[in-house]
Amino acid sequence: MKAYYEYEDGTFWAIITEGNCCFTCHGSKYGWFYPDFMQKIGTKKENNWTPNGEKITFADSVQAEKEAAELSRGKSIGSLKQDAEFWRIAIEINATLLFFVPEKYRTEALYSLAVRRKGDSLRYVPAEKRSKDLCNEALGRNKNVY
Repeated sequence: MKAYYEYEDGTFWAIITEGNCCFTCHGSKYGWFYPDFMQKIGTKKENNWTPNGEKITFADSVQAEKEAAELSRGKSIGSLKQDAEFWRIAIEINATLLFFVPEKYRTEALYSLAVRRKGDSLRYVPAEKRSKDLCNEALGRNKNVY
């Protein structure tokens, strides 16, 4: 599971699960944050890209998913409505949030916006959606794209 919420006061809260762990972080939506680093919370490799990060370990992956869904439901209360415009603005602020965009809002235009803002956000575009133009745009924005 993965979820991302923003609030009127300019803050965000995010969660992902991996195996029997939940990783959460929260902070200002205007600060830089890389979703990829959330799984490093609680390790020596953690860095400043995971604001207020927390790792919660459960007995198994089923319990982790259940608890993450419950946490997510609670954090969704009072959050901003997520629609296509919400995600366009979120990507303009932080292109790596493409990681969290629900399938129904993923469009070629949103992919293009993300890679124009930050070339390495190409990693969050499904391989079958990576056109030659989109890849060239990403390379033009970041020489380290993989």
